[in-house]
Amino acid sequence: VLVDEGDEVLVGAPLLQLDAERAAAALAATEAALASASAQLDELLAGPRRELIDAQRAAVAAATARAALAAATAERHERAHAEDAVSLQALDAARREAETAAAGRREAEARLAELEAGSRAETIAAQRAVVNRLAADRQRLQRDRSACELRAPFAARVGRRSAAPGDVVT
Repeated sequence: VLVDEGDEVLVGAPLLQLDAERAAAALAATEAALASASAQLDELLAGPRRELIDAQRAAVAAATARAALAAATAERHERAHAEDAVSLQALDAARREAETAAAGRREAEARLAELEAGSRAETIAAQRAVVNRLAADRQRLQRDRSACELRAPFAARVGRRSAAPGDVVT
């Protein structure tokens, strides 16, 4: 209670202040969550960093070179095995290595394609929804916080105060 009996109050003067600590804490937490969600949305919209894409291109080049070497080695083993110069076990190992290297190349290429495509529209839409929900929560909490203060609707003199600090009123 901010006024006493006999006080003169002007229009809009504060009469009563409720404890707004919980409302302020909830508002601060929501604003922090909104800032975080907005930053995540910005990151999704920006897409992957150029350095990450360049590194993945280098990984594709390395995987392609490994696959080419493994394929050439398997081919040599095929010819050597046809002349009984290499065991069947060595030929099988060379073939497996070529298949594994080719799979590694395909995986690296797929990862590069994913990076170059950027963020999925569904992921961006979901993050926008989180940002919008948090923005609505912030507005609601701002209204709740402002409702913790009762202001004079008109200028007057306080005739009687029926509540004291610490009283619970309904």
